[in-house]
Amino acid sequence: MDIRKKVLILLVSLIGVTSCRQEITPLEIVQKSVLSHGGLENWDRIKTLSFTKKTIIYNQDGSVNKQHLQDQFFNFNDGKKASISFPADSLSYQLDQKGMIHKRKMNSVHKLSGEEFKKIDHLFSSSLYVVSQPFQLIKSKAIFKRLQDTVVNRKKVYALDVYYKDDTENSDQWTYYFDQNTFNVIACKVRHQKRVSVIENTSYDMSTPFLEFDSLSGILGVFSVTNSVFMGVLIFI
Repeated sequence: MDIRKKVLILLVSLIGVTSCRQEITPLEIVQKSVLSHGGLENWDRIKTLSFTKKTIIYNQDGSVNKQHLQDQFFNFNDGKKASISFPADSLSYQLDQKGMIHKRKMNSVHKLSGEEFKKIDHLFSSSLYVVSQPFQLIKSKAIFKRLQDTVVNRKKVYALDVYYKDDTENSDQWTYYFDQNTFNVIACKVRHQKRVSVIENTSYDMSTPFLEFDSLSGILGVFSVTNSVFMGVLIFI
């Protein structure tokens, strides 16, 4: 075999290796991410989940417009039960096993219905959706579309659009970004009807022996209210 043939074979081999690295499927990316975050089996062992969420709304000039805290709790022991509380307003919502939501304000309690029920029910589901990733991407049987690889905070990432079978033209549209080295979820972007939010995982809690939870995330959403532009930052504590 002459040198030219050896060089040709080497080039073909290198091209083959490069192609294999690039041909990772969207499902494989998500599966590797689930493993990097602790595995689906460990996630399914969780019986309760609680966290505090701090939301800060900024004006265009960077000054604080308003801020508030939410205490959120989810119980998976006997069906899904949950609560979201706003301590500063002495206000809380409780979701019971039957799917009913009760609003508690000071000493008064009443069951929600109609549009008010839909709004708070969406608050529960969206809150749990955000903190349950990447596990729910697998459990919900989402549909993935791989986009062009990109860079987030100087890290090379895989980008995936996420769809669901029951999506409509009014559904939120999600894009997830995965670190190409660790497969951790680096960030995600959600396109709402009137705004776009970017959720960035800025640090990770490594204290649990079986699961890596995101301990701090920032949600940046630019939106307009009565012709005034605000930016919201949401932090999980």
